[in-house]
Amino acid sequence: MSTISRRTLLGSIAVASIPISSDAAHDPLVDAIAAYRAGMKDYDLNAPHDNDAADAYADISYRPPMLVLDEWSQPARSRQGAIEALRLLAEEPDCTFTDSMIAAALGYLEATA
Repeated sequence: MSTISRRTLLGSIAVASIPISSDAAHDPLVDAIAAYRAGMKDYDLNAPHDNDAADAYADISYRPPMLVLDEWSQPARSRQGAIEALRLLAEEPDCTFTDSMIAAALGYLEATA
């Protein structure tokens, strides 16, 4: 039976208690922003010129990921997530998800300060 030293045990506890903040960590906010950007690109390239059809196309292209960003309630889990949230706001200053993206970026920054 192997034994574990006190130093090893305390070191592993300290590492386990660090919040996820590595750029290598998976950040679902980065994925959500990428999905929104992909939906907007799809809409820009393929939306019909008819207003009703374009509105229907928005419902299947960019609106679903936009709603995810509108309802986002978690802090970014990585520096990249915080950067992407702020970059998205710089690209789209009149968007509907301003408050949630500011809160996500600020939540990460406050947790890692």
